[in-house]
Amino acid sequence: MIEDRSDRVQNGFASPAGPDVTADAAADGSGFSKLKVAIADDRSSDLDRATAAVEAAGYEVVVRCSSGDAFSFACQEAEVDVALLDICMPDVDGIRLSVELIEEQRVPSVIMSAQFDPVYLEHAQEAGVFGYLTKPVQASQVQVSLYLAHRHFQLWKPGEDIQGSVDARRRARRIIRDAVRLISDSEKCGIEEAHERLEHYARESCDTKREAAEYVAGYLDKAAARARSAGDA
Repeated sequence: MIEDRSDRVQNGFASPAGPDVTADAAADGSGFSKLKVAIADDRSSDLDRATAAVEAAGYEVVVRCSSGDAFSFACQEAEVDVALLDICMPDVDGIRLSVELIEEQRVPSVIMSAQFDPVYLEHAQEAGVFGYLTKPVQASQVQVSLYLAHRHFQLWKPGEDIQGSVDARRRARRIIRDAVRLISDSEKCGIEEAHERLEHYARESCDTKREAAEYVAGYLDKAAARARSAGDA
């Protein structure tokens, strides 16, 4: 049975931003600033629901499109704080569109999908997407996720290389995947169990998951080399 983990990602990837998270809060005391939001979804019913959720959250919808190409152009003409994008559209992939927005227009994105998919989630993280919501989106989820996406984007240091950060995430994910495969092969266990073993090692050693993956991969590579040398002898 596949575990339903959609609730875990309803509010995106971002963790609370700290004690100053409400520094630019709205005057009504809601704790959330008035954001200008751009929405893209090729299904008109989902576009309407997302628009209603964003407006119910107290934000302003400044762009809404059913075409990725039209969306990119409209965002260039409007002042946009954060984008809410469907992950699958006929003319453009939502994740690729989010990369274009952050690189070319410095606009962070939150992705919407009809169902939770670990593969989509992984691709979104690697691309530097700031949140992942499952449809139908709700006003309370949209309010928190869009706010945190915008806030964490603001907290990036001025002049920081955004694409460099994205590339670093991708390298880290590759290192972790390679380590997990090595653990799975060497210990004759499944991929999920190998992930759990790597996470356990990271906790025990007080390392990041990437650091743990680098150590484990190096150790297992050396062990395999020693085994080959012994076999040749």
